[in-house]
Amino acid sequence: MVDTETWNKLDDAARLEFRSLFDSFQRSLQKHGVWDGQDLAADWTVQLVDGVWVISNGDKALEGVNSPRREVIEALYRDGVQNLNR
Repeated sequence: MVDTETWNKLDDAARLEFRSLFDSFQRSLQKHGVWDGQDLAADWTVQLVDGVWVISNGDKALEGVNSPRREVIEALYRDGVQNLNR
């Protein structure tokens, strides 16, 4: 799970949304061949696209991982960078 500092900054609604997106986030990372946090940090960023926040490599966004709340997508991204395959 994401680090305590990031988690504590999320309100209850953001925490629920984080949990609801987590499985889609993991599946989409695998679909795109992102297997560790270094790959995620090197090739993907949090971006605002058409009014929603996504994690994108500039060409495509992770499917099923979007939110009007930046802090939710940033928390997912941070969790992936810190914990994916560790």
